[in-house]
Amino acid sequence: MIKKKFAIIGLGKFGSKLVAELSKMGLEVIAIDSDSSAVERIRNIASESLVLDAINREALEKSGVKDVDCVIVAMGKDMEANILITTILKEIGVKEIISRAESPLHAKILKRIGANRIIFPEEDMAVRLAHAIHFAGVQEYIDISGPWDLAELKISKDNKLIGKKIAD
Repeated sequence: MIKKKFAIIGLGKFGSKLVAELSKMGLEVIAIDSDSSAVERIRNIASESLVLDAINREALEKSGVKDVDCVIVAMGKDMEANILITTILKEIGVKEIISRAESPLHAKILKRIGANRIIFPEEDMAVRLAHAIHFAGVQEYIDISGPWDLAELKISKDNKLIGKKIAD
């Protein structure tokens, strides 16, 4: 199994947690932020941690992000920086770019400039939580944007679903 490499740009709450989770999975993670204190907080967790201005194309190219499998632009509040960084990543040939959006318009711009996937962490978590607390037994819920959704259910041994096929 080939070990995937990731780069996370923006080490706020979301980005830092993402670095921690990917690292726990044994994956190689480059953590990047312009704030040295944010980088210092995750220095012992990430495979590599860099203090740099990701809007600086030359610095970003030298960081090694072009050689990772996926770059996640985790910055939320600075929409302009998020868009510029996503643009630079696309221009330098990053294979997969996941960018965090704060609004539908922001998402539309990110998609047009080449982000492979757009995420709305707060909205996604709110949907998952709403389904988990509303439907009995739902442990996890994922909206897969189609006619079907994915849910993990906790059911009792005598539940009528046991032995049924998905089609049923």
